[in-house]
Parts: sequence; structure tokens; C-alpha cells
Amino acid sequence: MCRDLSEIATYARVDNAQYRLLKASTPGSYTFILEGTRELPRRVLHPKRKTIGVLTPYFPYPLSHGGAVRMFNLLREIGREFNLVLYAFTEAPIAEEDFAPVLEFTSRVYLVEKPRYREPRWSTVKPPEVCEYWSPAMAKLIASRSVDLLQTEYTYLAQYGGDILVEHDVTYDLYKQVLAREATLSAWWDLWRWKRFETAAVSRFRQVVVMSDKDREMLGVPHSRVIENGVEAATVQEYAVKSGLIKAGQNAEQDWPLAKVPTTKDDFDKALQAIKDFANGDFIP
Repeated sequence: MCRDLSEIATYARVDNAQYRLLKASTPGSYTFILEGTRELPRRVLHPKRKTIGVLTPYFPYPLSHGGAVRMFNLLREIGREFNLVLYAFTEAPIAEEDFAPVLEFTSRVYLVEKPRYREPRWSTVKPPEVCEYWSPAMAKLIASRSVDLLQTEYTYLAQYGGDILVEHDVTYDLYKQVLAREATLSAWWDLWRWKRFETAAVSRFRQVVVMSDKDREMLGVPHSRVIENGVEAATVQEYAVKSGLIKAGQNAEQDWPLAKVPTTKDDFDKALQAIKDFANGDFIP
């Protein structure tokens, strides 16, 4: 939020002694809790708002792929009515200009570098995609979280726990299809691992969001809700042009092929309402 210490007085009340302590201790692994000024965004200061945490495998900006577009818009809508804390993995440094759009609607952002996982794919009982995202640093952050509700995006992050798990697909069903095409020991091992992990994971969450009635039936959990990941061509076209992925006049579906492109406004509204219902204790399976 602040480029350097000289800007901190805009957002927090700092006397001379506190400023000297800040200057002497930073940069460093310290957290300072200061009284905010009226310039601090209201979503940070609002004591009556519930705080929603969202755990995602990537930082949702720039809007370079369908998942980022969906996540950015969902987070923006959550931030309108809740204090929002984002937990995200990164694989490369994030440019300063990419932080600004996300900081507009988040109260706090925690970034953890994605671990370097080098074990052979066949060597673990947990699916390798799950192991790739295991980070003690992220686990510590999640364990010490001070949010009223945590929404975990994607099945392979389910190991961190939370209240709501968003299943973008039933992963073991994908491996079942692979096994049907390739009757190999490797394909069977992948299916067995994923079905074991995913079945246990969905039972630990208080609510599971799935993308279709078929997925809900396949998982067989009563505490699930269907929020379709629909496609609205006009929305895809608009974001593709704005983000510089295609030029005006090009066709997004032809020149920017993506799987699971952004959800419609109606889908965003449904997702936000699901979070509201759950946060207010109104969710009925």
C-alpha cells in the first residue's frame, strides 16, 4: 500500500518514536500494528464486516488466462461486502503495476513462493500435483489465520483445509477417463491416488462448490452446491481486448483459446451469494 516509510503517515498514526523504530527495524521479519487514519480504505477499518480468506494457486493479475479473470472478478465482488484476505502462490516476482488492481479490494495479501518439488511422479501416495503445492510457510499462514471463513480454490490445495472447497472439476474423474484410454499401471496409480485424496478432502470441508450436477452426483456429498462455470462470449471478448491478449477486431474464441473462461455475471452473483449464506449461517445443504 505504501511505496516507502514516507507515505505511512497517510494511512496510520505514527509518532516520532514509532517512526524511528520502524526505520531501524525495516526491512525485516516484523509486523507492526498501528492505528489507522481516515484515509485507510473502509474495508480495512470496518469492524462489523466479516473477513473472508481466499486461498488460490496463483496471483489473479494480470488477466492472462481464464482462471485469473474468474478469480479477479470473484475477489472484487467479495471485497465489496467483506474484508478480504488473499493467500496466493507465486512462481515469479510480481510487477508493481500488477499489485495495484488487487490491492484496491483486498485488506491483506499474503504471497508464498511455490515450492520446488522434484520427487518422481510415481513415488508418493498423495497425488504429485498435491505435493507440488505443499509449503510449510503457507501452512503456517493458514493455521494462524484470523478470518471468519476460508475459501480454498482447487482440489490440490485442499490439504490446507478451510470452510469452502471450490472443485473446478472432479479430478479423479479426469484420471478415470485417462485409464479408460490407457490401461496402464501408471494410469491406475494416478486414479487410485486422486480418488483416495479427493474423497477424503471433500468430507473435511463444511461446504463444497462444484461446477455441475454431474460433479455433485459423482462426489456424493450432501453439503455441496452447484455454481456453473459458464461462458459468456461478450465478457471473454472484452477482457481479452482490455488485457492486450488480442487486438480489437480479433475474435477471442478463435485467437485466445482457453478452457473454462470467465464466468457470467449471474455466476459471479451466485458465488457471492453462496459465500454470504455460509458466512451468515444460512446455508442449507
